[in-house]
Amino acid sequence: MGKFIYPIIVVILSIWVYNDAKLNLRNGLLWSIGVLIGGFLFFPILFPIYFWIHPPFLFWDCPNCRRRNLTRFRECSRCHAVLAEAEMEKRLRGYWGISDAISILLIAQFASLLVILLSTDLSAGQTNLSSREVIDSLKPSVLWLAELISSNALIGFCLYCVTGRYRLPLTALGFTSNNLIRNIIFAILMTILLLIAEQVIINLTVYIGKFFSTVEIEKLIQQEAQQQLKIIPTSASDPLMILAIFVLLILVPVSEEMLFRGITYVALRDRFGKIWGLLLSAILFASLHGLVFQFVPVFLLGLGLAYIYERTRSLIPCIVAHFLINFAAMLSNIHI
Repeated sequence: MGKFIYPIIVVILSIWVYNDAKLNLRNGLLWSIGVLIGGFLFFPILFPIYFWIHPPFLFWDCPNCRRRNLTRFRECSRCHAVLAEAEMEKRLRGYWGISDAISILLIAQFASLLVILLSTDLSAGQTNLSSREVIDSLKPSVLWLAELISSNALIGFCLYCVTGRYRLPLTALGFTSNNLIRNIIFAILMTILLLIAEQVIINLTVYIGKFFSTVEIEKLIQQEAQQQLKIIPTSASDPLMILAIFVLLILVPVSEEMLFRGITYVALRDRFGKIWGLLLSAILFASLHGLVFQFVPVFLLGLGLAYIYERTRSLIPCIVAHFLINFAAMLSNIHI
């Protein structure tokens, strides 16, 4: 089943590009074909290229009445205030969308994939291996390097998207310190509840699986968890421990919260409303972690993190919660 998911995603992305091109009076046939063919041959990197080579729609907020106006008008449509060209340029702002979130994710995945491909010895008889087997054959240091590059790419392009492409301050992304102590305490309490709920769901899944499946669900869940945790150093004296701590406890929480809550959730919420934004962002978060038997627990974590963001309107509590979740997972795998 998993091998059909990627082609479906590529087809959806190509259709998305084609429909967007029609709406914006562009010739999207070649772009959509490029996304389709490129995706099947290697990677759909043309999707972010298509969206990001075109300048975004920008607006300016009237200094008198705060009305949002299009850039082609220098006169406010509400209070009729007229701005000089230089003043209007300073006030230009934009608002990111779902295509930006997907573009950032694809670029980060592309960077990670390049590292893995460059580290794979294709001449050593690995050409017949599946992608899962190729990844399993790589050294943990290579996988950590790929994660390091991917996380940095996420952070860099999220910052570019907000501050560069759409000319917004970092507060628009969620880097605010309002009621910081109270929000962090709320995030810690939510994290405790989420970790408890995660374990309850796993136990419930195992219990139900005994009645409705001949396969031992518990073993499958354990194998899946071990697959995720096996690259984490099991000894505090392991040379990779410092890199693992830096990536897993700092870079990953910051980068994933910027993308999934700051960019993706906000875009989905603005497009579909709060409830659907919470659900869809959590589904995307769980799907991209590549877990099958733990999909529901990870979905719950994504839902909880999005709720923390919605409740506090700040990324900092979300980063703290994500740090605690990763710390708990890492701690369970380390033997001091």
